[in-house]
Amino acid sequence: MKLINPTHKNITALLILLCSVPPCFLAQTSIHTAASAASFYSEGNMSEANAQYGALLSLEPENKEFQYYYAVTCTADYSLRQEGIDRLNELKGLSGDLIVLNAERLFFLALAYQHKEEFDVAVDFYRSAIGKSGKNDVWVEEAKFRLDQCKAVFDLPTPSVKLTFLSQSPVNLESYFRSIPTGNSHLRLILVPSELRTKLDKKKGWVSPVAFDSEADVLYFSSYGKKGGTGLDIYSSKILLDGSLDTPFRLPDSVNSPADDINPVFVKENSTLIFASNRSASLGGFDLFSSETISYGGPFLSAEALPRVWNTASNEYFLFPKNDANLDSELFNGWLLSDRSGEFSAPILYEVAAVAERAEEEPETIAEVAEVVEPIINVVEETDSDSPKDSTIEAVSVPISVSQISNLSIQVGVFSTAPDLSLLPQGVDYFTKTLPNGLVKLFVGP
Repeated sequence: MKLINPTHKNITALLILLCSVPPCFLAQTSIHTAASAASFYSEGNMSEANAQYGALLSLEPENKEFQYYYAVTCTADYSLRQEGIDRLNELKGLSGDLIVLNAERLFFLALAYQHKEEFDVAVDFYRSAIGKSGKNDVWVEEAKFRLDQCKAVFDLPTPSVKLTFLSQSPVNLESYFRSIPTGNSHLRLILVPSELRTKLDKKKGWVSPVAFDSEADVLYFSSYGKKGGTGLDIYSSKILLDGSLDTPFRLPDSVNSPADDINPVFVKENSTLIFASNRSASLGGFDLFSSETISYGGPFLSAEALPRVWNTASNEYFLFPKNDANLDSELFNGWLLSDRSGEFSAPILYEVAAVAERAEEEPETIAEVAEVVEPIINVVEETDSDSPKDSTIEAVSVPISVSQISNLSIQVGVFSTAPDLSLLPQGVDYFTKTLPNGLVKLFVGP
Protein backbone atom coordinates (compact mmCIF):
# COMPACT_ATOMS: atom_id res chain seq x y z
CA MET A 1 0.00 0.00 0.00
CA LYS A 2 1.30 3.45 -0.87
CA LEU A 3 1.65 5.51 2.30
CA ILE A 4 2.29 8.82 0.59
CA ASN A 5 0.79 9.86 -2.71
CA PRO A 6 3.56 11.65 -4.67
CA THR A 7 1.73 14.89 -5.38
CA HIS A 8 2.52 18.34 -3.99
CA LYS A 9 -1.10 18.82 -2.92
CA ASN A 10 -1.24 15.67 -0.80
CA ILE A 11 2.24 16.16 0.64
CA THR A 12 1.22 19.68 1.75
CA ALA A 13 -1.92 18.29 3.37
CA LEU A 14 0.18 15.65 5.12
CA LEU A 15 2.53 18.28 6.54
CA ILE A 16 -0.40 20.32 7.89
CA LEU A 17 -1.80 17.21 9.52
CA LEU A 18 1.54 16.25 11.07
CA CYS A 19 1.91 19.70 12.61
CA SER A 20 -1.25 19.09 14.63
CA VAL A 21 -0.27 15.75 16.24
CA PRO A 22 1.88 15.07 19.32
CA PRO A 23 5.69 14.74 18.83
CA CYS A 24 5.72 11.07 19.89
CA PHE A 25 3.18 10.19 17.20
CA LEU A 26 5.14 12.26 14.68
CA ALA A 27 8.29 10.25 15.41
CA GLN A 28 6.43 6.97 15.00
CA THR A 29 4.94 8.17 11.69
CA SER A 30 8.38 9.23 10.40
CA ILE A 31 9.95 5.88 11.31
CA HIS A 32 7.12 3.93 9.73
CA THR A 33 7.33 5.96 6.51
CA ALA A 34 11.13 5.60 6.41
CA ALA A 35 10.69 1.82 6.52
CA SER A 36 8.17 2.06 3.70
CA ALA A 37 10.51 4.20 1.59
CA ALA A 38 13.35 1.76 2.21
CA SER A 39 11.10 -1.12 1.17
CA PHE A 40 10.20 0.53 -2.14
CA TYR A 41 13.88 1.31 -2.69
CA SER A 42 14.96 -2.29 -2.11
CA GLU A 43 12.23 -3.49 -4.50
CA GLY A 44 13.59 -1.19 -7.20
CA ASN A 45 10.50 1.04 -7.26
CA MET A 46 12.49 4.25 -7.64
CA SER A 47 9.47 6.41 -8.43
CA GLU A 48 7.64 5.66 -5.18
CA ALA A 49 10.88 5.64 -3.17
CA ASN A 50 11.72 9.09 -4.56
CA ALA A 51 8.30 10.44 -3.56
CA GLN A 52 8.52 9.03 -0.05
CA TYR A 53 12.11 10.11 0.61
CA GLY A 54 11.16 13.55 -0.68
CA ALA A 55 8.32 13.71 1.84
CA LEU A 56 10.63 12.54 4.62
CA LEU A 57 13.15 15.25 3.74
CA SER A 58 10.44 17.88 4.10
CA LEU A 59 10.08 16.68 7.72
CA GLU A 60 13.78 16.13 8.46
CA PRO A 61 15.78 18.18 5.93
CA GLU A 62 19.10 17.57 7.72
CA ASN A 63 18.78 13.78 7.77
CA LYS A 64 21.79 12.54 5.74
CA GLU A 65 20.29 9.11 5.13
CA PHE A 66 17.15 10.61 3.59
CA GLN A 67 19.30 13.02 1.57
CA TYR A 68 21.38 10.15 0.22
CA TYR A 69 18.57 7.87 -0.87
CA TYR A 70 16.56 10.73 -2.29
CA ALA A 71 19.60 11.70 -4.39
CA VAL A 72 20.10 8.13 -5.60
CA THR A 73 16.46 7.83 -6.66
CA CYS A 74 16.76 11.12 -8.55
CA THR A 75 19.57 9.67 -10.68
CA ALA A 76 17.15 6.96 -11.85
CA ASP A 77 14.94 9.53 -13.57
CA TYR A 78 15.70 11.20 -16.91
CA SER A 79 14.56 14.68 -15.82
CA LEU A 80 15.90 14.54 -12.22
CA ARG A 81 19.29 12.98 -12.99
CA GLN A 82 21.33 16.17 -12.80
CA GLU A 83 19.70 17.07 -9.49
CA GLY A 84 20.67 13.64 -8.19
CA ILE A 85 24.27 14.15 -9.34
CA ASP A 86 24.45 17.54 -7.65
CA ARG A 87 23.04 16.15 -4.40
CA LEU A 88 25.41 13.16 -4.39
CA ASN A 89 28.38 15.45 -4.97
CA GLU A 90 27.31 17.53 -1.97
CA LEU A 91 27.26 14.39 0.22
CA LYS A 92 30.99 13.76 -0.13
CA GLY A 93 32.50 12.35 3.04
CA LEU A 94 29.57 10.59 4.73
CA SER A 95 30.36 9.66 8.33
CA GLY A 96 29.02 7.58 11.20
CA ASP A 97 26.69 4.75 10.23
CA LEU A 98 26.63 6.05 6.64
CA ILE A 99 30.39 5.82 6.08
CA VAL A 100 29.85 2.46 4.35
CA LEU A 101 27.94 4.31 1.62
CA ASN A 102 30.87 6.44 0.46
CA ALA A 103 32.03 3.97 -2.19
CA GLU A 104 28.46 3.20 -3.24
CA ARG A 105 27.88 6.94 -3.68
CA LEU A 106 30.71 6.99 -6.24
CA PHE A 107 29.14 4.02 -8.04
CA PHE A 108 25.79 5.78 -8.40
CA LEU A 109 27.55 8.93 -9.62
CA ALA A 110 29.35 6.85 -12.25
CA LEU A 111 26.08 5.20 -13.28
CA ALA A 112 24.39 8.59 -13.62
CA TYR A 113 27.20 9.97 -15.79
CA GLN A 114 27.10 6.84 -17.95
CA HIS A 115 23.38 7.40 -18.53
CA LYS A 116 24.20 11.01 -19.48
CA GLU A 117 26.75 9.52 -21.92
CA GLU A 118 29.62 11.42 -20.28
CA PHE A 119 31.67 8.25 -20.48
CA ASP A 120 35.05 9.75 -19.56
CA VAL A 121 33.65 11.12 -16.29
CA ALA A 122 31.91 7.81 -15.61
CA VAL A 123 35.21 5.94 -16.02
CA ASP A 124 36.86 8.05 -13.31
CA PHE A 125 34.01 7.49 -10.86
CA TYR A 126 33.81 3.75 -11.57
CA ARG A 127 37.54 3.42 -10.90
CA SER A 128 37.24 5.38 -7.65
CA ALA A 129 34.23 3.36 -6.53
CA ILE A 130 35.94 0.04 -7.21
CA GLY A 131 39.11 1.21 -5.47
CA LYS A 132 37.20 2.18 -2.32
CA SER A 133 34.81 -0.80 -2.32
CA GLY A 134 34.55 -3.37 0.44
CA LYS A 135 34.26 -7.14 0.14
CA ASN A 136 30.52 -7.03 0.91
CA ASP A 137 29.58 -4.41 -1.68
CA VAL A 138 27.17 -6.15 -4.06
CA TRP A 139 27.55 -3.60 -6.87
CA VAL A 140 31.28 -4.16 -7.53
CA GLU A 141 30.90 -6.68 -10.38
CA GLU A 142 28.41 -4.44 -12.14
CA ALA A 143 30.80 -1.51 -11.71
CA LYS A 144 33.63 -3.49 -13.34
CA PHE A 145 31.34 -4.54 -16.20
CA ARG A 146 30.18 -0.97 -16.81
CA LEU A 147 33.72 0.39 -16.52
CA ASP A 148 34.75 -1.79 -19.46
CA GLN A 149 31.70 -0.59 -21.40
CA CYS A 150 32.57 3.07 -20.87
CA LYS A 151 36.24 2.61 -21.77
CA ALA A 152 35.22 0.99 -25.06
CA VAL A 153 33.02 3.85 -26.30
CA PHE A 154 35.20 6.94 -26.01
CA ASP A 155 35.40 7.41 -29.79
CA LEU A 156 31.87 6.80 -31.01
CA PRO A 157 31.19 7.58 -34.69
CA THR A 158 28.94 10.50 -35.55
CA PRO A 159 25.54 9.22 -36.74
CA SER A 160 24.83 9.64 -40.43
CA VAL A 161 21.10 9.86 -39.70
CA LYS A 162 19.03 11.22 -36.83
CA LEU A 163 15.68 10.09 -35.47
CA THR A 164 12.44 12.00 -35.65
CA PHE A 165 9.96 10.95 -32.99
CA LEU A 166 6.48 10.98 -34.51
CA SER A 167 4.69 9.75 -31.38
CA GLN A 168 5.45 8.21 -28.00
CA SER A 169 3.38 6.26 -25.47
CA PRO A 170 4.23 4.72 -22.07
CA VAL A 171 3.82 0.94 -22.23
CA ASN A 172 4.39 -2.19 -20.17
CA LEU A 173 7.34 -4.45 -20.96
CA GLU A 174 5.09 -7.50 -20.79
CA SER A 175 2.53 -6.25 -23.32
CA TYR A 176 4.12 -3.46 -25.39
CA PHE A 177 3.78 -5.41 -28.63
CA ARG A 178 -0.01 -5.12 -28.43
CA SER A 179 0.37 -1.36 -28.98
CA ILE A 180 2.20 -1.70 -32.31
CA PRO A 181 -0.09 -1.54 -35.37
CA THR A 182 1.00 -4.13 -37.91
CA GLY A 183 -1.69 -3.66 -40.56
CA ASN A 184 0.76 -2.40 -43.19
CA SER A 185 3.48 -4.93 -42.38
CA HIS A 186 3.89 -8.54 -43.44
CA LEU A 187 4.92 -9.29 -39.86
CA ARG A 188 2.51 -10.01 -37.02
CA LEU A 189 3.36 -9.80 -33.32
CA ILE A 190 2.24 -12.74 -31.20
CA LEU A 191 3.32 -14.52 -28.03
CA VAL A 192 5.56 -17.54 -28.43
CA PRO A 193 3.55 -20.78 -28.74
CA SER A 194 3.43 -22.67 -25.44
CA GLU A 195 5.11 -25.76 -26.93
CA LEU A 196 8.28 -23.71 -27.50
CA ARG A 197 8.55 -22.59 -23.86
CA THR A 198 10.86 -24.63 -21.67
CA LYS A 199 10.23 -25.58 -18.05
CA LEU A 200 12.71 -22.90 -17.05
CA ASP A 201 10.86 -20.27 -19.11
CA LYS A 202 7.64 -21.18 -17.32
CA LYS A 203 9.33 -21.23 -13.92
CA LYS A 204 10.72 -17.73 -14.48
CA GLY A 205 7.49 -16.50 -16.06
CA TRP A 206 9.22 -15.63 -19.34
CA VAL A 207 7.00 -15.36 -22.43
CA SER A 208 8.77 -14.14 -25.56
CA PRO A 209 7.04 -11.99 -28.16
CA VAL A 210 7.39 -13.29 -31.72
CA ALA A 211 7.48 -11.25 -34.92
CA PHE A 212 5.72 -13.81 -37.10
CA ASP A 213 5.91 -13.81 -40.89
CA SER A 214 3.07 -15.94 -42.26
CA GLU A 215 4.99 -16.50 -45.50
CA ALA A 216 8.16 -17.71 -43.76
CA ASP A 217 8.90 -21.19 -42.50
CA VAL A 218 10.88 -20.21 -39.37
CA LEU A 219 9.96 -18.61 -36.03
CA TYR A 220 12.53 -16.65 -34.01
CA PHE A 221 12.06 -16.16 -30.26
CA SER A 222 14.04 -15.87 -27.02
CA SER A 223 14.25 -18.50 -24.30
CA TYR A 224 16.27 -19.55 -21.26
CA GLY A 225 16.61 -22.99 -22.83
CA LYS A 226 16.81 -26.03 -20.61
CA LYS A 227 19.51 -24.82 -18.20
CA GLY A 228 19.73 -21.05 -18.64
CA GLY A 229 23.51 -21.05 -18.42
CA THR A 230 23.84 -18.13 -20.85
CA GLY A 231 20.73 -16.23 -19.84
CA LEU A 232 18.11 -15.55 -22.49
CA ASP A 233 19.18 -16.57 -25.99
CA ILE A 234 17.72 -16.35 -29.50
CA TYR A 235 16.22 -19.59 -30.81
CA SER A 236 14.60 -20.60 -34.07
CA SER A 237 12.01 -23.24 -34.83
CA LYS A 238 11.12 -24.47 -38.29
CA ILE A 239 7.45 -24.59 -39.25
CA LEU A 240 6.76 -28.02 -40.75
CA LEU A 241 4.44 -28.72 -43.68
CA ASP A 242 1.62 -29.84 -41.40
CA GLY A 243 1.85 -26.57 -39.44
CA SER A 244 3.55 -28.07 -36.40
CA LEU A 245 6.77 -26.70 -34.95
CA ASP A 246 10.12 -28.47 -35.10
CA THR A 247 12.49 -28.80 -32.12
CA PRO A 248 13.88 -25.34 -31.21
CA PHE A 249 17.46 -24.60 -32.24
CA ARG A 250 19.68 -22.15 -30.34
CA LEU A 251 21.36 -19.75 -32.78
CA PRO A 252 25.18 -19.88 -32.76
CA ASP A 253 27.49 -17.74 -30.64
CA SER A 254 27.94 -15.40 -33.60
CA VAL A 255 24.47 -14.16 -32.60
CA ASN A 256 24.03 -15.08 -28.94
CA SER A 257 26.18 -13.99 -26.00
CA PRO A 258 26.68 -14.91 -22.32
CA ALA A 259 24.31 -12.02 -21.52
CA ASP A 260 20.58 -11.77 -22.32
CA ASP A 261 19.55 -11.64 -25.99
CA ILE A 262 15.87 -10.91 -26.58
CA ASN A 263 13.11 -9.70 -28.92
CA PRO A 264 14.32 -10.95 -32.34
CA VAL A 265 12.80 -9.69 -35.59
CA PHE A 266 13.94 -11.21 -38.89
CA VAL A 267 13.69 -8.91 -41.92
CA LYS A 268 13.83 -11.35 -44.81
CA GLU A 269 14.27 -8.70 -47.53
CA ASN A 270 17.57 -7.71 -45.93
CA SER A 271 18.32 -11.18 -44.55
CA THR A 272 18.89 -9.46 -41.20
CA LEU A 273 17.99 -10.47 -37.67
CA ILE A 274 17.44 -7.51 -35.32
CA PHE A 275 17.43 -8.10 -31.56
CA ALA A 276 18.28 -6.52 -28.20
CA SER A 277 21.14 -7.55 -25.91
CA ASN A 278 22.74 -6.31 -22.69
CA ARG A 279 26.13 -7.77 -23.60
CA SER A 280 29.37 -5.98 -22.80
CA ALA A 281 29.45 -4.35 -26.26
CA SER A 282 26.37 -2.25 -25.43
CA LEU A 283 26.57 1.39 -24.35
CA GLY A 284 24.70 0.49 -21.17
CA GLY A 285 21.77 -1.81 -20.47
CA PHE A 286 20.12 -3.28 -23.58
CA ASP A 287 21.22 -2.10 -27.02
CA LEU A 288 20.00 -3.10 -30.47
CA PHE A 289 22.11 -5.48 -32.56
CA SER A 290 21.79 -7.12 -35.95
CA SER A 291 23.18 -10.17 -37.68
CA GLU A 292 22.96 -11.01 -41.38
CA THR A 293 22.65 -14.44 -42.95
CA ILE A 294 25.13 -15.44 -45.62
CA SER A 295 22.34 -17.07 -47.61
CA TYR A 296 18.67 -17.79 -46.97
CA GLY A 297 18.54 -20.26 -44.11
CA GLY A 298 22.33 -20.21 -43.95
CA PRO A 299 24.67 -19.33 -41.06
CA PHE A 300 24.59 -15.92 -39.39
CA LEU A 301 27.45 -13.45 -39.48
CA SER A 302 28.75 -12.02 -36.19
CA ALA A 303 26.28 -9.66 -34.54
CA GLU A 304 27.08 -5.95 -34.59
CA ALA A 305 25.51 -3.02 -32.77
CA LEU A 306 23.06 -1.03 -34.83
CA PRO A 307 24.19 2.41 -36.04
CA ARG A 308 24.87 4.82 -33.17
CA VAL A 309 21.64 6.76 -33.69
CA TRP A 310 19.58 3.79 -32.50
CA ASN A 311 21.44 3.06 -29.26
CA THR A 312 21.94 5.07 -26.07
CA ALA A 313 23.30 4.38 -22.59
CA SER A 314 19.69 3.70 -21.57
CA ASN A 315 17.77 0.56 -22.57
CA GLU A 316 16.69 -0.11 -26.14
CA TYR A 317 14.50 -3.20 -25.96
CA PHE A 318 12.90 -3.67 -29.37
CA LEU A 319 12.84 -2.34 -32.92
CA PHE A 320 10.02 -3.17 -35.32
CA PRO A 321 10.56 -1.95 -38.89
CA LYS A 322 7.69 -0.60 -40.96
CA ASN A 323 9.57 -1.10 -44.20
CA ASP A 324 12.57 -2.90 -45.63
CA ALA A 325 15.02 0.02 -45.80
CA ASN A 326 18.49 -0.41 -44.31
CA LEU A 327 18.85 0.66 -40.69
CA ASP A 328 21.42 3.33 -41.59
CA SER A 329 19.18 4.73 -44.33
CA GLU A 330 17.17 7.92 -44.04
CA LEU A 331 14.25 5.96 -45.53
CA PHE A 332 13.88 3.72 -42.47
CA ASN A 333 10.97 4.08 -40.08
CA GLY A 334 9.42 1.88 -37.46
CA TRP A 335 8.64 1.41 -33.77
CA LEU A 336 11.27 1.66 -31.05
CA LEU A 337 10.87 0.51 -27.43
CA SER A 338 13.26 2.36 -25.11
CA ASP A 339 13.42 3.97 -21.67
CA ARG A 340 15.74 6.78 -22.84
CA SER A 341 13.29 9.49 -21.74
CA GLY A 342 10.83 7.50 -19.65
CA GLU A 343 9.94 8.66 -16.15
CA PHE A 344 12.10 6.65 -13.74
CA SER A 345 13.19 4.41 -16.64
CA ALA A 346 9.63 3.54 -17.64
CA PRO A 347 9.57 2.01 -21.15
CA ILE A 348 8.25 4.24 -23.94
CA LEU A 349 7.07 3.07 -27.35
CA TYR A 350 8.26 5.57 -29.96
CA GLU A 351 7.14 5.83 -33.55
CA VAL A 352 10.34 6.88 -35.29
CA ALA A 353 11.64 7.90 -38.70
CA ALA A 354 15.26 8.32 -39.73
CA VAL A 355 16.30 11.46 -41.61
CA ALA A 356 19.68 12.42 -43.03
CA GLU A 357 21.92 14.61 -40.90
CA ARG A 358 22.78 17.89 -42.64
CA ALA A 359 26.23 19.40 -42.35
CA GLU A 360 26.42 22.22 -39.82
CA GLU A 361 27.90 24.55 -42.42
CA GLU A 362 27.66 24.77 -46.20
CA PRO A 363 30.43 27.28 -47.03
CA GLU A 364 29.83 27.57 -50.75
CA THR A 365 26.11 28.14 -50.38
CA ILE A 366 26.57 30.62 -47.54
CA ALA A 367 29.17 32.61 -49.47
CA GLU A 368 26.99 32.65 -52.56
CA VAL A 369 23.90 33.87 -50.72
CA ALA A 370 25.82 36.49 -48.74
CA GLU A 371 27.21 37.86 -52.01
CA VAL A 372 24.00 38.13 -54.03
CA VAL A 373 21.41 39.04 -51.37
CA GLU A 374 21.41 42.76 -50.54
CA PRO A 375 19.16 43.49 -47.54
CA ILE A 376 18.02 47.10 -47.33
CA ILE A 377 17.27 47.46 -43.60
CA ASN A 378 18.57 46.33 -40.26
CA VAL A 379 17.50 46.52 -36.64
CA VAL A 380 19.62 48.83 -34.50
CA GLU A 381 19.36 49.83 -30.85
CA GLU A 382 19.21 53.50 -29.72
CA THR A 383 19.72 54.50 -26.11
CA ASP A 384 20.40 57.64 -24.15
CA SER A 385 21.09 58.25 -20.51
CA ASP A 386 17.55 59.38 -19.67
CA SER A 387 15.34 57.01 -21.66
CA PRO A 388 14.95 53.25 -21.86
CA LYS A 389 16.27 51.27 -24.80
CA ASP A 390 13.94 50.98 -27.82
CA SER A 391 14.27 49.45 -31.26
CA THR A 392 14.14 51.45 -34.50
CA ILE A 393 14.49 50.56 -38.17
CA GLU A 394 17.44 52.06 -40.04
CA ALA A 395 18.20 51.88 -43.75
CA VAL A 396 21.60 50.49 -44.67
CA SER A 397 23.46 50.63 -47.96
CA VAL A 398 26.02 47.87 -47.45
CA PRO A 399 25.31 44.15 -47.77
CA ILE A 400 24.42 42.57 -44.46
CA SER A 401 26.42 39.60 -43.25
CA VAL A 402 24.69 36.34 -42.49
CA SER A 403 23.32 36.76 -38.96
CA GLN A 404 22.03 33.25 -38.27
CA ILE A 405 22.82 29.87 -39.71
CA SER A 406 20.87 26.66 -39.13
CA ASN A 407 20.69 23.29 -40.80
CA LEU A 408 17.71 24.50 -42.80
CA SER A 409 17.99 28.19 -43.62
CA ILE A 410 19.88 31.49 -43.37
CA GLN A 411 18.40 34.67 -41.89
CA VAL A 412 19.33 37.57 -44.16
CA GLY A 413 17.26 40.51 -42.96
CA VAL A 414 14.67 42.01 -40.60
CA PHE A 415 11.98 44.29 -42.07
CA SER A 416 9.28 46.60 -40.74
CA THR A 417 6.93 45.50 -43.54
CA ALA A 418 6.84 42.63 -46.01
CA PRO A 419 10.18 42.71 -47.91
CA ASP A 420 10.56 43.26 -51.63
CA LEU A 421 11.27 39.72 -52.81
CA SER A 422 12.36 40.94 -56.26
CA LEU A 423 15.76 41.57 -54.64
CA LEU A 424 16.29 37.82 -54.36
CA PRO A 425 18.04 35.94 -57.18
CA GLN A 426 15.81 33.79 -59.32
CA GLY A 427 15.44 30.25 -58.02
CA VAL A 428 16.40 30.98 -54.39
CA ASP A 429 14.06 29.34 -51.86
CA TYR A 430 12.83 31.64 -49.12
CA PHE A 431 10.30 32.09 -46.34
CA THR A 432 9.34 34.85 -43.92
CA LYS A 433 8.44 34.89 -40.22
CA THR A 434 6.43 37.66 -38.55
CA LEU A 435 7.49 38.40 -34.97
CA PRO A 436 5.08 39.41 -32.17
CA ASN A 437 6.31 43.04 -32.47
CA GLY A 438 5.34 43.16 -36.15
CA LEU A 439 8.84 42.89 -37.62
CA VAL A 440 9.32 40.43 -40.48
CA LYS A 441 12.35 38.14 -40.74
CA LEU A 442 13.46 36.87 -44.15
CA PHE A 443 15.16 33.49 -44.48
CA VAL A 444 16.69 31.88 -47.57
CA GLY A 445 18.15 28.45 -48.07
CA PRO A 446 17.20 24.84 -48.57
